[in-house]
Amino acid sequence: GVPVPGVSWGGRQHRRHLVQHPGQARRKKLVEVAEAWASGGQPPFDETPIEQARLFGASEPDLAALRTKLQAAAASEPVAVLPECWFAVHVFFAMSTQWHWAAGMESRRVGLQYAALPVVMSALRNLPYRRPLPELLPQLQVMESAALAALQG
Repeated sequence: GVPVPGVSWGGRQHRRHLVQHPGQARRKKLVEVAEAWASGGQPPFDETPIEQARLFGASEPDLAALRTKLQAAAASEPVAVLPECWFAVHVFFAMSTQWHWAAGMESRRVGLQYAALPVVMSALRNLPYRRPLPELLPQLQVMESAALAALQG
């Protein structure tokens, strides 16, 4: 793939690189990018090795050291983005300040404000791999759903 510098959203620089990557499942990659965004650029990682070490009697300091090592390894891996998803990823990042919030005991995001979408699409009109709205909207909805699930734990 072709490394692309990190993307800024909400005033934060994404800590991982995005890589245009042909040949992998579109939906899975969109979900992966959205989950990385939702975790502040810190990707989820497989905790199986930690659980296995715990079963074999590893101490808490050893488990903490293993967790740190696994997190660092996951953070150094680029997120692959298919060319046909490239525009959707950039639009999602640009829309990251456009969330509807539900008020109550605990405020939480409930979805993107799609009224801002035409303005965002216009601002990003010169990006490569631009997609028309009928193709873009389902991709954004996949990312929105994955981000909400990751944010809500």
